Amino acid sequence: MKITVLFTGGTIGSQANGSVLDVSEKATPRLIWRYYEERPNNSVKFSYETLFSALSENITVSHWKEIFDRVKNISKKECDGIIITHGTDTLAFTATFLSFMLKQIDVPIFLISSDYPVDDDRANGIHNFIAAIDFIEKVGTNGVFVPFKKNGTTNIHLGARLLQAHPFLHSFSSLGNIVYGSMANGEFERHAVNNNPTPEDIERQSSIIIPHFPDEKRILYLKPYLGLDYSILDFKNKPDVIIHGLYHSGTACANPDFEKNSIIVFAKRCIAQGIDFYAAPYDSQHPMYSTSKAMEDVGIKFIDNISCVAAYTKLLIAYGSFSDLNERQKFIDTNIACEQFG
Repeated sequence: MKITVLFTGGTIGSQANGSVLDVSEKATPRLIWRYYEERPNNSVKFSYETLFSALSENITVSHWKEIFDRVKNISKKECDGIIITHGTDTLAFTATFLSFMLKQIDVPIFLISSDYPVDDDRANGIHNFIAAIDFIEKVGTNGVFVPFKKNGTTNIHLGARLLQAHPFLHSFSSLGNIVYGSMANGEFERHAVNNNPTPEDIERQSSIIIPHFPDEKRILYLKPYLGLDYSILDFKNKPDVIIHGLYHSGTACANPDFEKNSIIVFAKRCIAQGIDFYAAPYDSQHPMYSTSKAMEDVGIKFIDNISCVAAYTKLLIAYGSFSDLNERQKFIDTNIACEQFG
């Protein structure tokens, strides 16, 4: 079995210097050496290279292009699977982006991370790496996946459903708290629950072809909180599109008596300036609140049944890759990589 490993840095590619962690080229091959130490009798052959070495909080869209350009033409002729090392901070964004952009790849793609540097006895990085290899060898479903071991369980997340890592817990969850499956003793078990895609769902190709890597667009991602004052956003350099987060019930402050705090007043101002305005996550199966209806009436477009991470990433691709308005909206609405819940 042949596996291509692409290193990009992150904690999994870091070493400690006193009490401070930073990326280190010395840490890169250590992961593969550790695998051979754990699995001395195996037939895995690795080809590996360092694309870049960065803490993931410092990654930009230009780094995504480096990953995309290297991976987009890889096929089963070259390897049986691809493993990309990555830091945890922005892992959910990268996993979601690659889920959309690399839908046509015919090998499994895994993004792996670690909660501590690989040489630390507490680290889960080697366990995540082994889980990826076992999945590639024994399951082989095409798609983008993220393995992460916590509290003795190694979960396999779908890339397009992964949520940002939890502070303090330093672990991941997926949309709706449903993970695709788990690895135990080298074997994979898909979780047979409602709203969990089947392998056939994951491998189903989308009819939408993304024409090119997204051009740079100004996308503003806002999160709701009590007391959010929209009046401080004067937009001397206005965005092309806004994605506004919502509370769990699909709402935000729409009280007209407090203009500076009202998403309705803010959205009207933005739309009048030609700024497209979207909101997520929105559960289309849940009853609509009056505040949500007021948002819809003013022209805010809900992106149904996906996470804010996926909504932001979809808009980045849609506005950067599609000039035709109908094609753009079709991409936003279509379930590309099982990102939609339900």
